Amino acid sequence: MDETNVVQRLLDAGSRVEAPAMRIAPARPVVAPASSTEELLVEIRAEQVRQGALLERILRLLEHGRGPRDDADRRLVLAILESVGDRPFTCTDVVQHAQLADSGLRDALLGADVDTARDLGALLRRLHGITVDGVRVDRVDASRAGAVWSLRLCESDSRGLASGEDPSHD
Repeated sequence: MDETNVVQRLLDAGSRVEAPAMRIAPARPVVAPASSTEELLVEIRAEQVRQGALLERILRLLEHGRGPRDDADRRLVLAILESVGDRPFTCTDVVQHAQLADSGLRDALLGADVDTARDLGALLRRLHGITVDGVRVDRVDASRAGAVWSLRLCESDSRGLASGEDPSHD
């Protein structure tokens, strides 16, 4: 027999032979021993703590530049409330009133390093939406004279940003 015939016969014989059927066992759920489960729970808890710390850091970065810088800013908010009450006002109104009639307000402006209406506007933008010592600062409108602000007495903001409280402890 020549070599090509042998190869051909083997190929022909292979096509007639059936391959055995493969049986695949159903997948079983992997049950970890008790110690592995406890280790996984410890790892999960550690990951939750890590993610919580990361979230807290992200929130702090988002709030960077918000709230009063110091006690002088807090005193200024209280002085404006005492002078203006709950009436809407512009920063120009407050600065002019301080220069003309209210020495306590003028002193609070100087203590907070506020020399102009623009400086006061920057401070109020930083405090917008935050409760400072029980006084909420809100921008309520805009006019040709600038932003219109309002102060109102209320409960402390739940985030505690302005009061210096730790927001994680309620």
